[in-house]
Amino acid sequence: MSESWSFTATSDSARCSSKPPPGFLSGDFSWDSDSSASSRRAGDPSELVYRAAMAAATSPFKQLLMTALMLYMSGNSIQIFSIVMVGMATWQPLKALLGVRDVFAKYENNSAIAGSDVSFLLPKLIYVGAQLLAFSMAAWKLSSLGLIGGASFDHVSPPQGAEVIVESVSF
Repeated sequence: MSESWSFTATSDSARCSSKPPPGFLSGDFSWDSDSSASSRRAGDPSELVYRAAMAAATSPFKQLLMTALMLYMSGNSIQIFSIVMVGMATWQPLKALLGVRDVFAKYENNSAIAGSDVSFLLPKLIYVGAQLLAFSMAAWKLSSLGLIGGASFDHVSPPQGAEVIVESVSF
């Protein structure tokens, strides 16, 4: 019962007539910098500054999941840990919203130095939207802790009690 296995590696193209694997594209895929418009723009200083501004604008989205996890893990009771977590989740977006101009000042200065007229309105709006989303998570947690009113009966005056008339009869 001894079977011997043998393998011969030959370059015979007749024996290797299998199809290429799925997704295989044959051809010349060399990069030519003169024919590609995107590669011309990649070296443009204004485009690099805009990409850096967009990276700064989307960076708060990376913190949202961690903030949500910390707010969830802090629980539903009012303790020092939950107060500190909610305070941090409330204060950080407010501080970031007040400093939007400072965050994008270096990109605007670099754009002015490069001599280009790039609008940073979209990165600023994305940044503000991310900070508002983070603040809304903190507001939701404050509401779930009962520290701010979330229902309609929290914002109305308490019901006035009925006037009680006491009559007494003496015998």
